[in-house]
Parts: sequence; C-alpha cells; structure tokens
Amino acid sequence: MTLRIRSIEIENFRKFRRATRISGFTDGLNIVIEPNESGKSTMLEALRAAFFIRHSANSKTTRSFRPHSDSVAPRVSVGFEIEGTAWSVTKQFLKSSSIELVGPTGRWQSDEAEEKLQHLLGFERQTGQGMDTEVQGALGLLWVAQATALDLAAPGRIVRDTIRGALQEEVGVIVGGPRFDAVKARISKAYEELRTANGNPTKRLAAAIAAAKQARERREEAERLAAAFEERLAELEISRRRKAVLERDLADPTESERKKQLEAELLIARNARERLSARRAEHSVARNEVDRLIELSTRFEEAVHLVKTTGKSRDAVVRRLAVIAEEWNVAVERERHDREELEKAKSVRQAAAVALDAGRKSADQSARREAYAKAAARREETEKLEAAFTELETLSRAAPSVAALDELEELDRALLHARARLEAGAIRLQIDVHDDTPVTIDGRPATASVEVTAATTLTVGTYATLRVLPPAGGLASAHADWEMARRGLADALAALGCESLASARAKTDDAKLALQEMKSITLRIEALCPADPIIGLSAGRSALKALEIPATAPEGLDVLDVAALDTELSKANEAWAEREGRHQASGEILREVEQRHQKAAIDNAKASTEATAAEAALAALSRRVSADQVANELTDARRLLALRHKELADAEANASVFDADALERRIANIDKAKAVADRQLVELTTSIARLEGVIETEAPKGLVGEFAEAREEEKLAEAILVRTEAEADMLKLLLDRLRQAYDDASRQFLGPVTRRVATYVRRILPASEPAFGDELGLDRITRAGVEEETLVLSRGTQEQLGVLTRLAFADLLLDRGLPVSLILDDPLVYSDDARLDAMTEILTEAGKRMQIIVLTCRERAFRHLDANRIPLFDGTLV
Repeated sequence: MTLRIRSIEIENFRKFRRATRISGFTDGLNIVIEPNESGKSTMLEALRAAFFIRHSANSKTTRSFRPHSDSVAPRVSVGFEIEGTAWSVTKQFLKSSSIELVGPTGRWQSDEAEEKLQHLLGFERQTGQGMDTEVQGALGLLWVAQATALDLAAPGRIVRDTIRGALQEEVGVIVGGPRFDAVKARISKAYEELRTANGNPTKRLAAAIAAAKQARERREEAERLAAAFEERLAELEISRRRKAVLERDLADPTESERKKQLEAELLIARNARERLSARRAEHSVARNEVDRLIELSTRFEEAVHLVKTTGKSRDAVVRRLAVIAEEWNVAVERERHDREELEKAKSVRQAAAVALDAGRKSADQSARREAYAKAAARREETEKLEAAFTELETLSRAAPSVAALDELEELDRALLHARARLEAGAIRLQIDVHDDTPVTIDGRPATASVEVTAATTLTVGTYATLRVLPPAGGLASAHADWEMARRGLADALAALGCESLASARAKTDDAKLALQEMKSITLRIEALCPADPIIGLSAGRSALKALEIPATAPEGLDVLDVAALDTELSKANEAWAEREGRHQASGEILREVEQRHQKAAIDNAKASTEATAAEAALAALSRRVSADQVANELTDARRLLALRHKELADAEANASVFDADALERRIANIDKAKAVADRQLVELTTSIARLEGVIETEAPKGLVGEFAEAREEEKLAEAILVRTEAEADMLKLLLDRLRQAYDDASRQFLGPVTRRVATYVRRILPASEPAFGDELGLDRITRAGVEEETLVLSRGTQEQLGVLTRLAFADLLLDRGLPVSLILDDPLVYSDDARLDAMTEILTEAGKRMQIIVLTCRERAFRHLDANRIPLFDGTLV
C-alpha cells in the first residue's frame, strides 16, 4: 500500500512565519534542491509533527515549533493519498489547538481524529517529549532526518513485529517459541546455581573469582611496577644512545662543510644572476642603437633620391609655364574686372543678411520679454497656491487623529449609556398649565416634561410648593457615572479644541477635504512650472522660484519687420546670382587659357614646393650628421651588438649552473636540522637526569622479588577457580549448543531480509554479504571472507548502508500492505562520485514502486537525475 504526499501548508512554524504552500509532489522520485538554512529540514519536521505529535501536546518540542520571539500558534496541513484515496490532516498547536482529518468517508476532529490517523498510518501515541521513532511505525524508519541515515540501529518495535510477521509466513519457523523457552528455562535454573541468568558468578564461583581477581590484581600491580622499572632502565639506555648519536652528529664537520660549500655556490649564483641582468641591459642598448642607425641611413638614401626627382619635375614645369604666361595675363585682367563686380553684389547681399539677423535678434528679445512676463505670472500664481496649500495643511493638522476620534466616540457612547441608566431610574413629571399661573422648578420656568433625578422643588404660583424626592440611593451611582462620563467627554473635547463630537467629526471631514484639495493644488503647481528653453528655465517649482526676472524689460532694438528684411535679402541674392552669371559668361571666352595657366601655375608651385622641401630635408639631415658618419657608426654598432650577444649567451650559461632559490632552501634546511638537533639534545639530557633519579629511588625496593611472590599466589587462586568453574562449564556447553541452534534458526528466519538487502548492498560493495542481529539491525558485512562490523566502516559506507537497509525494509513493508513512502533529508553527503551514481540509480528505480522525496542543498550531485523538482519557495502563499 503506497503513501503519497501531495501538498504541505505551513504557518507560524519556525522560519515559516507566513502561510506557505508546498505542492507538486508526484508518485515517483521528487527532489527539493534549496540552499542551506532555507527550510528543508523544517518542512520534514512539520510533516512529522502533522502526523505523530498530538495537537493538544504542550511540550518543549511543540513550543520549539514557534518562530523565535513570537507567541503564535504553529499550524501544519498535509494533503496525502493512500492507495489512490485522498486524505488531508490539519493541526494547530499550543493556542486554540485543534486537528481535523478529512477522508473519503467523512471528517474527524479532536482525539477521534488522532486515533483514526494512528490506525490509518500504523503508529502509536507519543508518550515522551520529543520525536520517538520507536512508536512511529514504518514512517518513523523511512522518513530519515538530517544525518540520521548514518544510524544503523535496529528498526522500532512496531516495524520489527510487522517484519517478523511477514517473515514467519515466508520461513515457517518461530524463533523463541514456547518449547525453546521451556528447555532454556530448565537449563538456566541449573546454571544459576553457579552463575546468574546473565552469566554473572554467584556463591562459590563468585568467591573463587574474587580471590583470583585479587591475586591477579596484586600480580599485575607487581608486574606493572617491575615492568615500569625495566622500561625506565631500557628508556635510560635508549636515551643515552640517542644522546651519543646526536652529539656525534653535531660534532661531525660534514654538514658544516656542506653548508659552507652551499653558501659559496649561492654567492656565485647571485653574482651570475647580477651579471646576467647587466648583460641583458647592455644587449638591449646595443640593439636599440643599431636600429636607430639603420633608420637614419635609410632616411639619407630616401632624401637624396627625392631631391633628384623633384628638381627634374620643377625644370619641366617652368618651361611650360613660360609659353602660356602672356595668354594668362590677359585672362587674369578680364577675370579681375568681373570679380570686382561680383564683390560689389556680395557686399550688398551681406548687408541684407546683417539687417535680417538684427531683425531676428529683436524678435528674440521680444519673445524673451514675453517669456519673463509669463514666468512672473506663473510664479505669482504658484505663490498663491502655496499659501493656500499651507492653510490647508494647517487645517489638516488641526483635525483629531484617528485614535483621538475613536476615543471621543467611546466616551460619547459611555455618556449615552450613563444617560440611559439615569433616565431609566428617573421620575418624569408631566406639567400641564391651564392659566397664567407661573410654575417653576428649582427657580427656573418649568417645561412641559421634566425628568427628576435628584431632590427637586416645584412651585405653582402662590398656591403650592411641591418637593419631589427620588428613592434614596436609587440614582446616585447612575448620576455619578453620567457626571463622570460627561466630564470625561468634555475634557477630551477641550484637549482637542472641539466643542462637541460633531465638531470633531466635522474637523476630521474638513481635514480629509483639505488633503484632497492639497493633492489638487500640488498637481496645479506642477502644471504651472513647465520648462521654457527661451529663458533657460528648467521644469519644477524650485527652478521657477530661483529664476531671476529683470525688473524692467531688457533694452534692445525695436521690433523690426523680419519678413520685409527677408525679402530684401532675397533680392540681394538674386542680384549676386546675376553678377555671378556674368562673371561666368565672360570667363567662358577665356576658359581654356585660364585653365591651362592655372594648371601650369599649380604644377609649378607644387614642383617648387616639393623640390624646396626635399632640399631642405636633405640639408637639415646633413647638418645633424653626414651619411659617411652614419655608415661608419652603423658598422661599429653592429660589431658591438655581436659582442654583446656573445656576452649575454655566456652570462645565461653561467647563471644556469646554480639555482639560487634551491641553494637558499638547502641552507635553510641545514640550519633548521641543526636547531632541531640542539633542542633534542637538551631534551634528552633532561630526560636522562630524570630517569637516573627515578631508578636510584626504586632500585632498593626489590620489585622483582615481589613480582615472583605475587605470581605464585595467583597460580594457587587460579587453580581453585578452575576447579570451581568445571561444574559450570558443562552447563555453559549446553547453553552454547542451544545458542547455536538459536542462531541457525535466526539465520533461516532472517534469510528473506538478508536477501533483499544483499541485492542492494552488492551494487556498491560487490561480493559482500550483509548480516543482521536479533533486533533486525545490520550488524556486520562479510567481504572476501573477512567479517567487519558496520560501526567500523567509513561514514560514507555507513550512510549508504543505512539508506539501502531502509529501502529494503520499505519493499518488504510495501508487499505487506503498509503505507510506505521514503523521505531522505540531505542524504549521501559522504559518498564519492561512483557510489553517488550507484545510489542515485537505485533511488530512481525505487521511485517506480513508491514515492521518494529527497531534500538536498547539493544541486550538482543530483542535477543528472530524471526526477520531479519542487521549489521550496516559489512565491506561493496561502
């Protein structure tokens, strides 16, 4: 029978302060991967609490469910299925504790729900303070909390009884049956004449054992003292030998000479390293000098070639220019005349452009004056709105607070209640006056109806005086309460500066209206503070306030007619275009001559410039250094570079002979070894002196003789003990035979469990055989014929065996029809990669038979699994 968790809702449970729902659990393998401290273990604790902790419990455990420093009621709700049938359980602890179990056939609450849940899941009621897995049935074994997978202890009593019932049906034998118990009881009774049922000696055997023990203790003490004396002698001899060896080693000059040799080699290595650094610097300098001279020689060659080339080009251009010089002079004169006319038209056009620019500046000044005027108006309007805002703010602050208004409402209700009590016990006088006879009450004109709550005098003209006295003490308390309520309300109103509750309410309403109006004013102020690029004004109230507005309009030109000025500029442009056309027409006749002359002049200028520049460059270069000098220096520099290259190679070879860092480490090791030897020599000298003093003190005691005497006494006591134990040995032999028979039956009994677990264990420990104890705990593993207790195995192997054992029990319980699911909190933390792969494969296969929930913080270890991944916090709040 499968058990499947579908959803968990947690509220006020440790770190889950707000109501949080975790859902999406499927039938197979589910993995919750979240960082440390995110609440995975808390979720498992809440799940255990929902099933196993009674809702009415007020223990240290339930109190620990509360979030730190909060006094709230922890609440857990779990939706689950058993054999496809939906159930839900909701528990609230401590405050208003409750439970509700909902199933396909109805709804249960209180203790009835607890009993129904116990019967449904097969566990017993908790009796202790904590989580007692002994009574939690199968789920107590299979819901593995953090680090408890390392615990290879036997399953709880309920699980053991269930498994034994299943195994008895498979094996057909009952270990520990009535016949076995009867035979064992008779033999144990006979055995108890010499030993107790637990094997402890009694009567003569106890006395013999005590005598033998006393003799043995005396012999052991004498032996210990004698052995200690011998050990001190041996230790003294060893210490003397070690001291002699150390003294010989310290006196040996070999290490000292080796250190001197290493220091000499270190000096050589350091000098070689310094010379290598110097040679590298000299080689770099020589290389740079060669490169500089090569570049300078190349520049000389290029300059000489350029002078020759540009000189030839200049001579050819001069000859060509002389041929067309006359033609060019005529063309230039005509072009000059047309150009002068064009310049006149251009001046007219520029004057029109200047006039248009002045007109536009005048228009801009007018726009700025208008913008400043508008800004001043907006600022004035803003200041008015701010003043209104301040008044409204004062009005909103003058209103009573919500708490003060609630207090006035409460005082008013108290006054009405006191008034009602007073009116309920008061005497009401109905006065009807039939003529003009004056009627007064306590000297005041009477009304048609009066309530009398105290002694009152009624006067009817001159005819009668009536004194109305209410019952003594009947209204005193009511009147006192009314007076106290009236004064309380009056004091509260006075403190708030209100005449009545209605005026206080009116002030509150006025404050609300003021707040709304303040929001409106804020929006209006923002609308009055836009940006204006004409005067450089930024958007916002502070920018408008900070704007410096001229007191008077800025002085400037009068506003001109920009359109008319623009028309004048257009006319000037047309005139200039006409002159340009005439200039082009007159030049059309001489175009060919002009073009040829211009080209020749340009070529002449270019050739002259290039030739002059080439000659100047060559002259400047020659002034610095001659070409021959550069060639000689380059030859010398190359010869020096070759020499520096050879010296650098020699320095590198010398520097590679000795490793300075290694030599320094070797010298340091020699110094360290000598320091350790000196310290050990001092320690050995102290130890030898101490041992010699102890031996001188203990030698006269005769410890060897005392040891021989104690040994004889021990032999006599042991002989008596052997004779006494002979009677018990026969009975013990019989008990051993019974125990062997018991073990044989147990192995037959535990065979099905062992086979199930061995199937899993051999996947991580090939060729191994697990063995269980009487209480179904995995006690030992046999590998290659060697038996090992599980407690001595590595922590990783213990954890893996713990998970596999629980998985095997889950399979057996599942076949038995019990509700089974497996939850592992942070499992396999000590597994290597190969074991982790094998374990995750086993869990994946088991997920096809039952629901498995793995809570872990190690995403990388479980990333490869094909499983349903559930976020612990996905923002879902109940």
